[in-house]
Amino acid sequence: IHREVPEIGSTISNRGGDGALRALQLGRGGYCFAVAGSLEAAYKGKPPFEGRHDHLRAMFNLFPLFLHVVAKRDSNMHSFADLRRRRISAGEKDFTTAHVVTDLLRRAGLADDMAAAQRRLVFLDYPEAHREFVQGKLDTVISLTGLGDPSFLDLARRTDIRLLALDGKLAKDFVKANPTYERATIPGSAYPGWDHPTPTIMVPTVMVTTADRSDEEIYAVTRAIYQNRAELASISPDFDAFDPRFIFRGIKIPLHPAAERFWLECGLLKPGCVPGLTNKPNRRRRI
Repeated sequence: IHREVPEIGSTISNRGGDGALRALQLGRGGYCFAVAGSLEAAYKGKPPFEGRHDHLRAMFNLFPLFLHVVAKRDSNMHSFADLRRRRISAGEKDFTTAHVVTDLLRRAGLADDMAAAQRRLVFLDYPEAHREFVQGKLDTVISLTGLGDPSFLDLARRTDIRLLALDGKLAKDFVKANPTYERATIPGSAYPGWDHPTPTIMVPTVMVTTADRSDEEIYAVTRAIYQNRAELASISPDFDAFDPRFIFRGIKIPLHPAAERFWLECGLLKPGCVPGLTNKPNRRRRI
């Protein structure tokens, strides 16, 4: 963005996906990355958000995030159902992963309600959680992240890990209640020493802005990122998914008008087939 749209400066703030959406709604920033499910909840004013965050607008999806549930290889845990009475870290309290895991714990019968499920978690940032996991102070670390996440690659080199499967019924029930998510599989080749394909869930990461951001700027940013997608993919394999089949999956809020105009001009959207309004896919382009 700095290279293609040099008039934009940046100060990066890590508030977690939910915190970043709240900040944008209040006018504290111009862009953020957010999980599609959290974005929909914020826009519609669903928990954990209070009130509609209707200032938010989507631009496009960047890459998918897969739920990683990681335990020690020598543990007797093999699936999510084995997390009963375990010490679990799923990121900081305002991170989307923590909300997803509390929901899954409740659905799996491992907690009576959301409050009880939340009490099952230890809220640590990811570096500290990984240190405590290696030291044996945590049984499980969980994150919504891209395949081949560098921190999990590092963790796999420091200790033998296993990925815990999400039971098919549990995943199905969660996706039915949270339709921005999909059932997915982490391939066996993703992490050294663990060659078992692992059933889980996936959700897109959306680039988000605000309704009052200028059309000229949003159009330029959208064009800069899309036209340089091959360069992005050469930097990180996460961006391999940034293609026309993925750009709008799971987006349930309106696009910024300038982003919409760019996608219409590219032929990747049809008039009257805009995410967040009709939710009908462009069947010709498989998006």
